[in-house]
Amino acid sequence: MEQDHQQEVIWARYSAIFLPATVNAFLNPPSPPASATEADLIVLKLNNAYLDMLVAVQHTPYFAKYMRSKKPIAAPGKQLPQAISERLVEVGPEFNKYMGNPALEEKFGRPPGYFESCTETAVQVLSTILTFFAKEPDPTATIREETKNALKALLKGWIKQAPGSFLANVSERVWLALDGNPLFLRDANKFRKQMKNWDVCGLPMCEAATGLKVCGRYVTYVLSVIRILIFGKFSAVGPSAMYVLMKTIPKSVY
Repeated sequence: MEQDHQQEVIWARYSAIFLPATVNAFLNPPSPPASATEADLIVLKLNNAYLDMLVAVQHTPYFAKYMRSKKPIAAPGKQLPQAISERLVEVGPEFNKYMGNPALEEKFGRPPGYFESCTETAVQVLSTILTFFAKEPDPTATIREETKNALKALLKGWIKQAPGSFLANVSERVWLALDGNPLFLRDANKFRKQMKNWDVCGLPMCEAATGLKVCGRYVTYVLSVIRILIFGKFSAVGPSAMYVLMKTIPKSVY
């Protein structure tokens, strides 16, 4: 329990300091390392260290505050729905070739279930992001119409492909959002109520409501622990992306 709390503290501190720059890095990722294989290049278009960090911090109050912020530093967050949707449309058909075929995934140099996991990760975080726009006239307005249509076709296939699976469930949530279904708005508003503490400190167990600011005291500590916690997760694509993420992201306030 204590370990879980400490990890939450790390995610909260990471979000407070590096979230805007992490979003920027996802939107404009650095060039892949020279050692990247063909498989890496396909996967890194969507699933990379930056998306995985967004997944890790999407439940924090800092993430909610960033997505709702009207400050210029948070403006890139409004591009995430289009960027994630567009990349799903680009790599989704390729991922579909390997889903449910462990032998083919292994031939591609990936463990069984890898491509389904990559897909559901991206769809799930897209679902979370769309909830923050639930009170807008159109929560999906930041996604271009042609991208919506192409993504809906993919989502429909994933829903039918494995009914009851996590991929099917998150695909259905995004489908409902793109379709303007009231069920999505109902669930999104429930989630938003849970995140209503964005006017207090986002650090777990802290209820401070005044003098809120980013603290840089733990920057080195946070980065070193994050590296230990998640470095192994990116072994399939090498440590280069994570190293770039930690070394180049500046501190920021939103």
